[in-house]
Amino acid sequence: MKKYIKKIIWKIRGINYADGVIWNYRKLLNKKIPQKTALLFYFTKPILSSVRRVPHNNWGIVRNIVKALNQLGFAVDIADWDNPDFVPRKRYDLFIGHGGRNYGRIAEKLNSGCVKIFFTAGAHWQFNNEREIKRIDEVNRKKNTHFQPHRCIDSEEEGLKSADGVIALGDDCSKKTYAEYPNVHTLENFFYPDKKFNLKKKDFAAAKNNFLFLSGSGNIHKGLDLTLEAFSKSPGRHLYICAKLEAEFSRIYHQELFATENIHYIGFVKESSPEIRKIMAKCAYFIHPSCSEGSPGAVILAMSYGLIPIISWESNVNVDSLGYRLPENTAEEIIKAVKLVSGREFDYREAERIRQYSESNFSEKVFLRKIRSFIEIIIANRTKI
Repeated sequence: MKKYIKKIIWKIRGINYADGVIWNYRKLLNKKIPQKTALLFYFTKPILSSVRRVPHNNWGIVRNIVKALNQLGFAVDIADWDNPDFVPRKRYDLFIGHGGRNYGRIAEKLNSGCVKIFFTAGAHWQFNNEREIKRIDEVNRKKNTHFQPHRCIDSEEEGLKSADGVIALGDDCSKKTYAEYPNVHTLENFFYPDKKFNLKKKDFAAAKNNFLFLSGSGNIHKGLDLTLEAFSKSPGRHLYICAKLEAEFSRIYHQELFATENIHYIGFVKESSPEIRKIMAKCAYFIHPSCSEGSPGAVILAMSYGLIPIISWESNVNVDSLGYRLPENTAEEIIKAVKLVSGREFDYREAERIRQYSESNFSEKVFLRKIRSFIEIIIANRTKI
């Protein structure tokens, strides 16, 4: 019964979903432009769902890629990147694929005139894997533990080499990891503004010594161990942690997490919730010493609330002169940064500059404009050949 109801709702919304594929999506198609066909091999759920507030930024990314394609005159077929059964059934003018698992298999079955774009959500897969393994090894040696890497990426080499162009999340640091590939374009992530947060009501004097660590999965990958080590040696500076803890990590770092006076574990908090507004109002700074990212939404989100970012270069977010990028991703450098930034004057004017910078550089509107432009550039370059 539920499946039948869903099909009716999809039909009303102009969605033709069958065999795990959304066919001929054209809701935003510009009818004045000659129609072309595109295949997006990424993620179907964001289009099938009518939920406005997305549970993860990759939902927003998918929706904006589809929107850009429709605006460029493409009717879009959408399949999941890990679908092992999908086989192209028709001629496509454009293919955008994500992930290395099926990209090559799909690409080799496409018609010869199809322009192929590889979309990746961060730094080069090999760079990511090397940094992940290095960080895990560092913790295992220091703590005599047996953590295993779990954020390694399947090889994307086949997709990168067969594509006419690459679009990757990140900034210039991310782009450098793709130096051997031609026609690579990077763009930064975006945030959804929290209109209920009032920056003018923030008590900046009370927030002066408060730092926030907020992240998704991968406690070591995101640098939580480094952050805990740094703040356990930084009395008087308070660290608030909003992240899910892995069981083994929680056990090994129990003392730092739950028995250190200036470290406060909060747990997972939802975006645009009263809880996240409360913690953003409490803190002046945001810590993100990750070993490899692709413009993480957490950094951009924190900046949208006016927090000063302290991030690793590998976080791949251009914070300009408004934040601090760690020369090296170590606890010692975090300690130096904490002392440096907390000695600065921080008030509403500076927080508002950070918020405005986020709005100008990390909005959904900017993301849509850039990805549409990059698609056009890659198509034009292919056409010239």
